[in-house]
Amino acid sequence: MSKMLLPIFNFNSAKVFLEILQFSLNDISIEGNIFSHSSNPLLVMCLLYELLLNMIKKFYSLKNACTTMMTQIMKMSLDYIESVDDENFLTSVMIEKDYSGRDSLRIAVELELLNLIQAPKVEAIIKRIYNSDYDQAGNLFEMSTSY
Repeated sequence: MSKMLLPIFNFNSAKVFLEILQFSLNDISIEGNIFSHSSNPLLVMCLLYELLLNMIKKFYSLKNACTTMMTQIMKMSLDYIESVDDENFLTSVMIEKDYSGRDSLRIAVELELLNLIQAPKVEAIIKRIYNSDYDQAGNLFEMSTSY
């Protein structure tokens, strides 16, 4: 939803938005943390990472602030993945879809977030999905190429 609001952002409002976002990312309390009230914090982290990338494309002068937050979000997402002990729960979190029909695994692949994809637990989930332990919607023609 915030990606739809990006075209109406001007520089000053984007800067204020980033300041508010930085404040909430640095808040260590449970009430103030931006991800603590979400049912799927990993998906929110991936979507926020994508939003910050889009903000860099629109406002290049905000790149330093955005990359600082992107690094912080990546560290938080890796910490979240390592803190989850149940593989079934982490798998369901990874393949839960947002409103546009993408899951956090797909977003990580689209954005080429290698640190996230190459985490040991995520690699195990990818292998588990590849070995058809989980039912994935789609057909063979969507996955194949002309090669």
